[in-house]
Amino acid sequence: MATAAAPLPAVEPVPVPVPQTQDPDNKRVLAHAEPMQSRAGALTAVLDAWNANMPTGPVDVMDSDTYFRLSARYSNMEILQVTGNLNLLRKLNLPAIVEIPYSEGIRFLAVTGLGAEEVQLSDGEKRYSFAPAVFTGMWSGKAHILWKNHFNYSGVIPINSPGEVILSLKGHLKTLGHAIGAMDTTYDAVTRQAIETIQARNGLDVDGMVGPQTKIVLYNEDRSLAIPRLNTAVR
Repeated sequence: MATAAAPLPAVEPVPVPVPQTQDPDNKRVLAHAEPMQSRAGALTAVLDAWNANMPTGPVDVMDSDTYFRLSARYSNMEILQVTGNLNLLRKLNLPAIVEIPYSEGIRFLAVTGLGAEEVQLSDGEKRYSFAPAVFTGMWSGKAHILWKNHFNYSGVIPINSPGEVILSLKGHLKTLGHAIGAMDTTYDAVTRQAIETIQARNGLDVDGMVGPQTKIVLYNEDRSLAIPRLNTAVR
């Protein structure tokens, strides 16, 4: 007589990790969003990313553009105010304070991370995650970007910058591996070509002029500088 087969051992179910869900509830993010409080929270989140302290100078009665400009100055930083889209934030690759219009006014949030499928936001206390399309539908397109002018490149090079700024820029480009010619105060064709290469690589207008956006991407390419990038995988 055939013997009965021994029962197979029970197999423990393998737990399946639950992916982090993106928050589709715009109303919950915007709830109780008092504009002045939200702008201070967004500023805190950006300054935290830079490891900088919240300034005590600006007062709540200021208009928001002035508030962010003075806050940047008190933190020894520059401010760039832009109107654009996510592609522009990707190019500049720095934490940004964005304006979200809603029924009660304007809600300020900080963009602290940006990937292909996720926009990470912070109000200074809580963090939120949105799909890029959802975020774009909320955002007005206006952003305030704090940045550090690490080497004090004043003015727009070469339009209104002194010679020593051009000389400093040349030295910086040389340390980044660009072939720079004479180390003097002339903004020559070789130096302009190096700047145009950086602009093209970062998706900026290729005009050879070193204004705020070009300074930002130039600093971003220098990995010796402590810069909080939205996407660390990007140059």
